[in-house]
Amino acid sequence: MKGKRTDEAISDLLGAMLLLTVAVSVFSVISLNILSDLSPEEHPLVTIVGALEGNNVILTHRGGEPLPLESEIVLTIGGTQLNFTAGQLLDNKSKQDELWTIGELLVYSGTNLTGLRVEATVVDVKDDTTLLMGILQHG
Repeated sequence: MKGKRTDEAISDLLGAMLLLTVAVSVFSVISLNILSDLSPEEHPLVTIVGALEGNNVILTHRGGEPLPLESEIVLTIGGTQLNFTAGQLLDNKSKQDELWTIGELLVYSGTNLTGLRVEATVVDVKDDTTLLMGILQHG
């Protein structure tokens, strides 16, 4: 007797191959999107402490990376915004290395702070990153 040839197994094989191709393609696209994502930008890690002593606003670099003297300091005193750079508020001895480093103080004086709301913001202009934003005194 001659064997009768059928094509029934071919459709199952083609279906399995098509399903496997779709699965591999979807997995490849997803893994390519996830793994090729750019790593986050590195921002300076720094600890800055703000305080008021009498009529002085003092910002102290307490740790982390040194900041350039071009870093922006924004003080809002009683609703009035004052813009400075770190170099403008740092003493001459501290400016010699052209960086705001650990232990150095930024001091703003010249305004009676009694009863006024005082806010401070420090921005690293190189990375356009806000490093400190806080209220030093509620008015």
